[in-house]
Amino acid sequence: MGKSENQTFFPVLKVNGYEGKTTLHNFSPVASRSIDPCTRYVNATWSDGELWRTQHLQDLAWGNSLSIFERELQSLPTGNSSIWLSLSKHKIPGVTLTLPKFISVPSVLPSWRASVSLCTRSAEANYQGEIFPFPNPSALLSFGVLSQRAAASINLLIVLNLEKSPTFREAPLEFFSSLDLRKLGEHTIVSNSVNVIDLKRFQIPEEEIMVVACKTMAGIPLYFSNCQYSGAISLEHTHPPASFACFGDRFNVQRSLKTRWLGMLEK
Repeated sequence: MGKSENQTFFPVLKVNGYEGKTTLHNFSPVASRSIDPCTRYVNATWSDGELWRTQHLQDLAWGNSLSIFERELQSLPTGNSSIWLSLSKHKIPGVTLTLPKFISVPSVLPSWRASVSLCTRSAEANYQGEIFPFPNPSALLSFGVLSQRAAASINLLIVLNLEKSPTFREAPLEFFSSLDLRKLGEHTIVSNSVNVIDLKRFQIPEEEIMVVACKTMAGIPLYFSNCQYSGAISLEHTHPPASFACFGDRFNVQRSLKTRWLGMLEK
């Protein structure tokens, strides 16, 4: 695998009452002569709990985009497993023991991402995202400042997790108040899945910031809100702590912040 290449997957969101859509882009976010302007394979990958299974969907020519709706993938024999899309230069084997390895889109800054959306009949919200396999074990820490609780009738937390192993493992996702660190509740999340949690069940006061933590599983937290008055929807994600460090070892800063907060939440 070339130094400029990287394994990249793109999630397809599945949330009851909304339509998931992921738009793939076969063109670079930056101008570079080192990027191969080639046609790429569009793939769908999912786990059956023991093996990873991949199906080639179609080809995507250089310079083009492709929108794939969650309902269009319902004919795949995935059961209830989450689906992860990818763009590859070569065909991926249909069955693998670990998450498929392939030459994906190049690793560039800004990152090569897809538009990951949730839609209603009158609105659409998306974020520019991608996902790489997380190590096992690992940890998640998020602050729910993007949950628009005051104006919304529906508030969801969506946690995306992808790992190399096809097995489905469970972990407790815990919710705390930022004011006094009291525990508000917990929810079991599953690896290699799009986990959807209704935040209303935790009854978080509007003046408090929610702290979300998992000590044994990492993930990408997305905050979804649907306003009861206007029908407007919002889909936001909090940036990892490393993105706030301008100098020095960004990932050491992230480890330090996680260790400090997870230690405080254990008390």
